[in-house]
Amino acid sequence: MAPSPPLAPSLSPFRSAHLLLRLLPDPLPIPPHPLHPPPRPHQIPPLPLRRIHPAHLLLPDRQVSSSALFDALLFSYRLCDSSPAVFDALFAAYARANKFRDATDTLRRMRDYGFLPKVRSCNAFLSSLLCFGRADIALSFYREMRRSRISPNVFTLNMVMCAFCGVGKLEKALEVFGKMESLGFSPTVASFNTLISAHCKNGLMSGAVKLKNSMGSKGLEPNAITYNTLINGFCKEGKMHEANRIFAEMKSAGLSPNTVTYNTLISGYSSINSSEMASRLFAEMVNNGVEVDITTYNALILGLCNEGKTKKAAYLVKELDKANLGPNASTFAALIRGQCKREIPSGHFRFTRP
Repeated sequence: MAPSPPLAPSLSPFRSAHLLLRLLPDPLPIPPHPLHPPPRPHQIPPLPLRRIHPAHLLLPDRQVSSSALFDALLFSYRLCDSSPAVFDALFAAYARANKFRDATDTLRRMRDYGFLPKVRSCNAFLSSLLCFGRADIALSFYREMRRSRISPNVFTLNMVMCAFCGVGKLEKALEVFGKMESLGFSPTVASFNTLISAHCKNGLMSGAVKLKNSMGSKGLEPNAITYNTLINGFCKEGKMHEANRIFAEMKSAGLSPNTVTYNTLISGYSSINSSEMASRLFAEMVNNGVEVDITTYNALILGLCNEGKTKKAAYLVKELDKANLGPNASTFAALIRGQCKREIPSGHFRFTRP
């Protein structure tokens, strides 16, 4: 039988397994961080697991199958009487590398030999799946975790709630939230933010506000993400009075509005043809030293163009150079839209020619 191709010219599968064994110990493993979802909480960053970073470095551009590498690890395990943690490290490394099939195959082989991954490795797999929008697979994996009697932690449950929200099952996410304390866990700010975001996306703004107001009963305080999510929800519905109320509450709570906060409000006012209020917020943003980006300018330009104020919009385009920003497709789309509103088709070319 021909030998399995190596990971690299100088590394055989056995040598790779040996290195995995040697690299595994790390006296400073970093636990998974809690979820901190932005306005789109399903986009969760991969969980940091320094313990498996060295193993992870062996996986990219590999030429050996996960099965061959597992067999080599198994041989090393029996030969050296090493720790079962090497298999957990391999599973976590595949999970972090977004190699879902290899991770699944490794997990299946682990179970065949009586090994189970640790919860933080399972969290890494869940996180990667959610990053790629595979909430359905994440939920299936969580059910498999429970069948295998792998106990979840609060980070696991936060991701499960996020997955349920991602597949449109808000009631299931609320069910998980309700069971958290009975499982021995206290909800985190991320737990609330996930549910608040889902309520906002479904137009359930009163429910979102109630969740925010209930955070204090759990000893928690809303953060910038909480407020930004609520502001975004109200702006999407054109309820700028409510959005401003949340904005004022955010500042009263001692939190500094950031670029996302201002961009959301500016976009909200632009969408209801209130470019004057959008411009006031822009001035406040600059005076407070908050970073302005192309999204800020695009929102202002779109608002002006919607009102037919193309000269002011064109002036803002010139201001982009001073801000060291370049126009993008959204900028030109807004300008073209404004010219069409004024029924001056020839104006298109003035903005789109280099």
